[in-house]
Amino acid sequence: MKTNLSYEFLAYTGQCRTFSNWQQNVIHPFDSFRAVPDSLLKVVCRILGRSPLETMKLRLETIKTWRGLADSLAEANHQIFSNMDSGCALVLKGQTLGSAGEACD
Repeated sequence: MKTNLSYEFLAYTGQCRTFSNWQQNVIHPFDSFRAVPDSLLKVVCRILGRSPLETMKLRLETIKTWRGLADSLAEANHQIFSNMDSGCALVLKGQTLGSAGEACD
């Protein structure tokens, strides 16, 4: 069985300068994304590195985790709001204040 192979060799005469100029104009990701936080880059790489199904499963698992935490803090949150001034409670309506330290663990 014969295999056809093809090789290309550059003669580094005038083309070397052209290649060098082209190489200097290539935008490197570390240069173009230096203002983006590392955590955001990790999320982008994680999403692009997984299949859509894996990404969806991970997101669903994260939502379930946060929903379970919110449900476990609902009683403490209700007690805080019942002891709060009505004007302050109106401003903080929709916020979960109960034992926020547990959420950070």
